[in-house]
Amino acid sequence: MDITFAQYIDKPSIIKGSATNSMISLVKEDYRRRFDAVFIRESSLLVTNLYKEKGKSIYYVYIKMPSEKTPNLYYDVIIEFRASAPQKILGMGIDKYHVRFFSNDPAFLFTYAYAFNKADLIIKWMKPRLSKKALTEKPIIRNPSAATGYVKSLYFAYYYMQIKKLFNLDSLAWKSAKDLDKSRILNQVPDFDVKLDDTRRLKQIQLDKTKQAREEKKLLNNPIIGDHIKEAKKAAVTKNVDKVKVAQTVAKAKRIGSIKRK
Repeated sequence: MDITFAQYIDKPSIIKGSATNSMISLVKEDYRRRFDAVFIRESSLLVTNLYKEKGKSIYYVYIKMPSEKTPNLYYDVIIEFRASAPQKILGMGIDKYHVRFFSNDPAFLFTYAYAFNKADLIIKWMKPRLSKKALTEKPIIRNPSAATGYVKSLYFAYYYMQIKKLFNLDSLAWKSAKDLDKSRILNQVPDFDVKLDDTRRLKQIQLDKTKQAREEKKLLNNPIIGDHIKEAKKAAVTKNVDKVKVAQTVAKAKRIGSIKRK
């Protein structure tokens, strides 16, 4: 299927979908708000690489998309832009180019990969980095209608490209685009099994931290032992401050002694 990125964003359930305009608007507004929060958290900069395929009007945007909730977890999101008739494409924008996608976000793989694959919307040479089962077996429970629906990581990529003006091939960013090296990119993107294990590990760490913080809060609110914990923490802080002061005094004395010897 030949669609542009904007066409997907405006009507994600292109295949067997029945989402209303109001529903799509609500999803877009929600994803935009959530992306803005991630964008601010990441200091307005996501790791991005731009590529051009030699001798062809095919371009790639590769973004390390941060997880919305799990620290230090980044998904590989790649968008392929290709012109079916370059001579008919006016201006310097790739917003009119047809697209294919790749994302190792588990939500994409387990829910939408099958539908995207059937619609020829997955980058062909990136398929080895996705689960063969997810590409070929219909997700009867998660997505029984096989709709190419709301993939958050792709919405986030679209909003980021808008902000950074990456739809304009005449922008400064595209001046430093690299020649496409498929083997190199495939080596950078882990097999899905490896990525899934890493995702689970980082999410478990976050869950453990959240659980610990919840338990500490519960203890602090306990009228019997809460005060004791607060006093212990206060004493530990005071002790550390005293250590720093002693270290600073010793360092200053050494400097003075060194100056006098000179």
